[in-house]
Parts: sequence; C-alpha cells; structure tokens
Amino acid sequence: MFFQDLRYALRQLRRAPGFAFTVVLTLALSVGVAAAVFCVIDAVILSPLPYAHPEKIVFLQSRSHAGYIQPASWDGYLDERAQARSFSALAGYAPYFKVTVETPNAGPVALNSVRGTDNFFQVFGVQPLLGRTYLPGEDQEGKNDIAVLSYEAWQSYFGGDRGILNKSVKMDGKSFTVIGVMPAGFRFPLSVHNAVYLPMHIDQSWMKRRGDHWLQTVGRVKDGVSIEQAQADLAHVFDNLGRAYPDSDAGRKGRFGRCWARCWQC
Repeated sequence: MFFQDLRYALRQLRRAPGFAFTVVLTLALSVGVAAAVFCVIDAVILSPLPYAHPEKIVFLQSRSHAGYIQPASWDGYLDERAQARSFSALAGYAPYFKVTVETPNAGPVALNSVRGTDNFFQVFGVQPLLGRTYLPGEDQEGKNDIAVLSYEAWQSYFGGDRGILNKSVKMDGKSFTVIGVMPAGFRFPLSVHNAVYLPMHIDQSWMKRRGDHWLQTVGRVKDGVSIEQAQADLAHVFDNLGRAYPDSDAGRKGRFGRCWARCWQC
C-alpha cells in the first residue's frame, strides 16, 4: 500500500514539475526554520552556555561613521581596554585559524586554533581542568610559545594523557609547550570543535595600522554593573577616541551583541 501511494505521488509530481519544486522548496525551508528554532531553544532553555554567568558576557562591535559594522583595530582595542571601566575583562581574539598539530595518537592533524589576548580566559570565568591559562603579558611578541588544549582535542588526539602538561607539541613546525587543558564542555567560539588556544603574539607592524579592523572583542561586565551602564560607559569611550583620533575614529559608535544564542553568536 505504501509503495502504491509513493508511485502515485511521484507520477503526480512528474506531471506538475513546478508544483513539485514548490513542495520541495517549502519542505526545505520548513526544516531549516524548525532546526533554527530548536537551536535557539536548546541554547536558551535546554543547554546553558558553558560559561560562568553568561548573561554578563557581551561582544563588542563598532559602527563606522558610514554605518557599517566592523571589529576593532589593535590600537583601538587597547584604548577600549584601558579606558572602559565597566568590564572585569575585555579580551581580543581571532578564531578559525587552522594549525597542523603533530599528535602522538593520530599523527599530524589539522585542528582549529583560537588566538586570544592574555586576559582571554578571564572573560568566561571557567578554570582549566589541568594546569593554567595565560599570564599577563604572554600575548606579547617574543613571549612564550604556549598552548591550552580543549577537552575535545586532549581526549581525541592526546589520549587524555594527564602528563601532557609542560610537554612540547609541534604546531605548524614550531614547538609549543602545553600549559593547560580546559574542562569538558568549554568551547569558544561555540562552533569551533577540537580547538587549541594560543596567545595572540602581535607583530609590531600591526600596532601601527589603526585603520585595520580585524580583531574580535568579547568582554565580561563587572558584577554590580548593568548592561545599560556598560553600554553608556562604552559610548563615552568611543566619544573620547573620536576626539583623539578624528581621522580614523570620528563618528564610530560602540555596540553590544549578547552571548545568548548558541547558533549565531559565541
């Protein structure tokens, strides 16, 4: 009976290909919308974000005087970090760089690296499972070549070896010392699996190009400070920068994105 109905349906669709296309497109859109809705429900209701008090975490962006959204420049980030008073930590990061890691269990594998400033892990309020995270100044050029492993990468490619700390691992042909392993469930950005976290060693030439906007920024608002107060603080900082650097920063406005949707942010 089922196959008879299926053959009948196929014959009807062949007779009306336009209708068939509309049906398939409608089904595809419906499935996509349903998946997106479930993703939001999963992020907001079913599965809490893997950070301490995620409602205090915000993404910082700026709107240029021309009206488009852009990330920070390196110098701009340093100024925002120095002048903003509403954040317990304001970090810069650059995700999605592939790095070839020589692993004991799987040989050379291409993993995702997330490069962050020295206060990167302070934003999330999550302690490492093993070892430590970055110390102040370890994001400066010429400092230690160190790495923090995600729990996924540690389990999948290093066999969950608890003796991994202080061992040297080759990444893109260069030796990095493993200083820590993050706990199970921690991931940032959420879409990046099997990550290795590396400090962002900034080339001096990058610091001289204030007009180059490439650095993503994420911050933790201080306890006792509302999001609205932090937004007002950020607006004041951008006004100051616009006056100090009229050629590059005049008319730029700061804005927040919230770390609430597992699918699109984080």
